[in-house]
Amino acid sequence: MNFYEILGSILRFKNIKNIDYDFFENNDTFLRSKRIAANANVNRFWDQGVIPYQFEGNFTGQEYLLIRKAMQVWEKSTCVKFVPRIQDLHPKYVAIDKLSCGCCYYYNYFQTGPHQLSLNNGCFHVRTVLHELGHVIGLEHEHIRPDRDENIKIIEDNIKPEFMNDFEKLSSDEIDTLNQPYDHESIMHYPQKAFAINKTMNTLVPINGIDSQIFNIGFRKELSERDIIGTNLLYNCSVCGRTLFDPSGDFGSPNYSIDSFHRDYHCQWRIPASSGEQVVLNITSFDLADIDYLRIRYGYWNKNASARYCGSRASSIVSTNNYLLIDYVRKSYQTNNTGFTAIYSKTCGFNMKLKSNESMILESPNFPNNYEPNKKCTWCLSAPRRHYFSIKFNYFDIEPSKRCINDYIKMKVLDRFKAGFLPRECGSTNKSKIIKSNKILIEFSSNDKIQAGGFSATISTISL
Repeated sequence: MNFYEILGSILRFKNIKNIDYDFFENNDTFLRSKRIAANANVNRFWDQGVIPYQFEGNFTGQEYLLIRKAMQVWEKSTCVKFVPRIQDLHPKYVAIDKLSCGCCYYYNYFQTGPHQLSLNNGCFHVRTVLHELGHVIGLEHEHIRPDRDENIKIIEDNIKPEFMNDFEKLSSDEIDTLNQPYDHESIMHYPQKAFAINKTMNTLVPINGIDSQIFNIGFRKELSERDIIGTNLLYNCSVCGRTLFDPSGDFGSPNYSIDSFHRDYHCQWRIPASSGEQVVLNITSFDLADIDYLRIRYGYWNKNASARYCGSRASSIVSTNNYLLIDYVRKSYQTNNTGFTAIYSKTCGFNMKLKSNESMILESPNFPNNYEPNKKCTWCLSAPRRHYFSIKFNYFDIEPSKRCINDYIKMKVLDRFKAGFLPRECGSTNKSKIIKSNKILIEFSSNDKIQAGGFSATISTISL
């Protein structure tokens, strides 16, 4: 099973020059990942599982989309939350770039500043991106855990000498396995020919007694069951609940009458929307014991404002941003209460005032997945006087049509001296631009024919 560095064991390396490399083989090409261990006093993990990120490299639209979708894979099965960085709120964050190290992650031993995640050309395979995000979350390589010799044999004679350190087994004082078994299928496992001198022979071999059907060590393209279990243990995720990515749906408390439902039960539902939407929540039934409660936070961690409900009150809630966090806590032994049920949906469009030299992300509904049919969204953005807008599309894919009569995005300058709509835009060409106005209106429209990938844009205010 996956394993994780406990806080007191991060002094894995004896000096600062020790570096950890990952190699992955794809069509005989190895992809490098390099990580520098941190000081033992550093909190290796992320407060409440919230991982702020900021793109700093020049990524293509498809590369950007792959990274965002890989983040969603981790979020869907765990309680970690990848969120766009807001400078004033997130002094500690992941800077995603293209560095000379290739596919690599450097974690910063200071409490503020960027942790560097590099995904350079050649890194853009689902497995590689999932693996590197695993390092960001706090996972280490499977083959260096203390019980590895009971599960896998290291063929030292076939390992390139300069990479022998990457097969160093760590002690139980350095690694916390969280009492989980070794996981040959982990997304964090090296491939069997990693760093091989002779590429026709393995460097990692499952020992006798291990299921002979394991042929794909180090090449899995999805999270293993134990990757998920381990991450949820690491971040103390709730025993029930889930992340709800669908545009709409329903959920509710577990049945009070089931025998396995005990006191001090905690469920959490996370409802993220794209950075162009808001979440609408309707509590359709509500009957809780007086000491049980439902807490709804308008954001992704406990620093956000919240409302707490108990008894028999029901409510309708519209989030003030694109995330709702719903915690249900049961403390009573009563079984005659029915609990609660709720439905949710996501609505697009809002008004926003940006400060001087501020940036925001704006996205089509349901991004990074395809937008829905028959969506109409309007966003009205304003900046201080003597400012203009820079719009950089990180990803752009809207159903192409003649004169963009089907799906489209269009912008309107709201300046009183030069007001008017700019031409509609669609297709897959990058449409980044400068708009010399401090007020703009952005419209997105889709019909019921073809739903494409949508758009993600970084919008910044710039002073004249």
